[in-house]
Amino acid sequence: TIITKRVSNNNNNNNVLLGRGLTLLASILYGTNFATVKMLDEVIPLEYSAAARFGLAAVASILIVSPDTLLRNPKATLGGMTVGFWYSLGYLSQAYGLETIQASKSGFFNALAVIVVPVLDVLFKGVEFRLRQGLSLFLAVAGIALLELGDGVLNYKVDPGEIWCLGQALFFGIGYYTLGEVGREHKDSPGPNTAGQLLAIALVTAAVALFQTTTPSDLVDSSSAILTTIITLDPLV
Repeated sequence: TIITKRVSNNNNNNNVLLGRGLTLLASILYGTNFATVKMLDEVIPLEYSAAARFGLAAVASILIVSPDTLLRNPKATLGGMTVGFWYSLGYLSQAYGLETIQASKSGFFNALAVIVVPVLDVLFKGVEFRLRQGLSLFLAVAGIALLELGDGVLNYKVDPGEIWCLGQALFFGIGYYTLGEVGREHKDSPGPNTAGQLLAIALVTAAVALFQTTTPSDLVDSSSAILTTIITLDPLV
């Protein structure tokens, strides 16, 4: 029994380390997002680039998870789509903000999402907000500000793009909060959850791109631009 418990504890520790390692890897990859989006949006309209990026990701995730699995887990898929809706607003806010501000600043504002989640916990779950939590959040935000903004933190001036990036933090924060709820409810269905998120983001960004047009010919041109971007990926060459 003692040996079994030790083996079980070792397995649990290994799982925790693996989870932390994967989270760190995801954070590193996600950090490249800001600069990549800014470069991509300088080549094609941001609505098209967002629809192309997430359209590709949605197709890939659906094929990996399999459509049959999604249909057999409709609640998990719809839960993921709810998360994806909030993420789509965050990604669009991020893209609009990156039109006028540096990627490093966008990264800083995105980090403010760490404030949104505990605030939502307090508002909707009645979780007690302790002083040490407030201090931790303050130090985290201050540290990120010094890293991302450098000397500019002392001579700070508000840019219109930063307002969009504040929306990015808000919507991503709501998305993270919702993901926590959906993840707990459907913890055995990560595939449908993820695919649902990407599908919702792809649909919302494509809708924004398509319905910004005013005539049928513009609609055709918009659809063509999205498809051409997906197929050729010229901006990335």
